[in-house]
Amino acid sequence: MFAVSGDGHLLPPFVVYKSEHLYDTWLTNGPPGARYGRNKSGWFDQPLFEEWFISIPLPFLKRRPAPRVVIGDNLCSHLSHRVIELCEENNIRFSFLPPNSTHLTQPLDVSVFGPMKKAWRSTLEERNLEEDDPNGWTESVVEVLNESRNSCKPTVARKKKVTVEPGKSISTTDFLEAQPSTSKATVPEDSQEDDILEHESDKAESEAVELDECFDVQHPMEDECFDVQHPMESSFATDDFVEVEFKTNKVGKYFIGQIKGLFDKSFEVKFLRPNRKIENCFIFPTVEDICMITPE
Repeated sequence: MFAVSGDGHLLPPFVVYKSEHLYDTWLTNGPPGARYGRNKSGWFDQPLFEEWFISIPLPFLKRRPAPRVVIGDNLCSHLSHRVIELCEENNIRFSFLPPNSTHLTQPLDVSVFGPMKKAWRSTLEERNLEEDDPNGWTESVVEVLNESRNSCKPTVARKKKVTVEPGKSISTTDFLEAQPSTSKATVPEDSQEDDILEHESDKAESEAVELDECFDVQHPMEDECFDVQHPMESSFATDDFVEVEFKTNKVGKYFIGQIKGLFDKSFEVKFLRPNRKIENCFIFPTVEDICMITPE
């Protein structure tokens, strides 16, 4: 998450990892003041957005003369009652951009990232990388990164899990202050495989599942209680269940999922998984299977 003020101040970024845990090495060598969080999806949810607002923009805005204005897009995770309360308490106005207008009205895209991309493109053109070698710019960046890495001469260290309350973030300073004196938190390198989806998915499938956690799903033609509509003929809402087709080279594959977020031209869907122990039963896996899809 990036935030830039009107007079050009770049606030520290907020980094979200797609992981069950944070590790100490993930918090090192980042930008000064950066904060780090994690959740199963890797997307900004409402608890993380509230944490971002409280830990990064709010202290900055309090040092500026009132009234202050925060401009953001209209994602549902940004519609936080707690954030609006804090804005009212501190004479801050939260202004949401109109839907489908980010290419014209989003200040970061128009005033920050846009000029940055133009400058980058100009650099490529000066070096004739785009015309002579389409992959030249990639090789150039990799070369710079390799030089930076080699100059630091990093040593391989064991990674340690960082205890963070769900929905909360941490900074490098917080981690150093809270670091225990014992080595009980040390985790071998191999343990990070716990964060790999395939590993967690196998674990989820092997666990016993209670009947009240299951969804008994039938084909719409066999059960009249399903009201099936074409995506372009109906409006969707959060928590609606949908059938999603993933097209392959030969045939489409179909999956059942629940809408968790609505955006301008896409949905965030959390998918169910067939339960191997109970026929015609679907469950949500322990590690959420989330994907962005379009109505089409």
